[in-house]
Amino acid sequence: AAPKAGGQILLTAQTPRRREMMGIIEWRLAQCEAMGVTIKYNTWAEESVVLAEDPEIVVIATGGLPNTDVLSEGNELVVSAWEIISGDVRPASNVLIYDDAGDHPGLQAAEIIAKTGAKVEVMTRDRSFAPEVMAMNLVPYMRELQNKAVTFTVTFLLEAVRRQGNELLAT
Repeated sequence: AAPKAGGQILLTAQTPRRREMMGIIEWRLAQCEAMGVTIKYNTWAEESVVLAEDPEIVVIATGGLPNTDVLSEGNELVVSAWEIISGDVRPASNVLIYDDAGDHPGLQAAEIIAKTGAKVEVMTRDRSFAPEVMAMNLVPYMRELQNKAVTFTVTFLLEAVRRQGNELLAT
């Protein structure tokens, strides 16, 4: 449904030290081109749309969407790390990142937000933050974040978010 190939890898590659991830997309597109594969962009793969093409073979790259429906209250008040990374949402000056996945997006979003001068707290219910990010990648994130207004809170579960005046209150 997107205007170009790559999905979440495009977002990942926006961090300068992860730019090499673009090679994954470039290689796959080159392979498709070499095999004469036609790729349709900006298209929802509805049954009627697919059948109108009269294809021999159909491969649907479904991609993924972040799960932001995790709170007992206030899901409509939060945004995903992908929305920060893509630039679709501008961060505020005081941001809580609740990282329930423990992978790169939480730290990428923290880095982007911290570079604006905002105060950032990265919170996880795990006993350590970003357990899915291996040391070779975690160390550069930490070096980038340690000299900014970023704190890390472990072993806490975010249950709800409520509006309180012009701010949000996390419980």
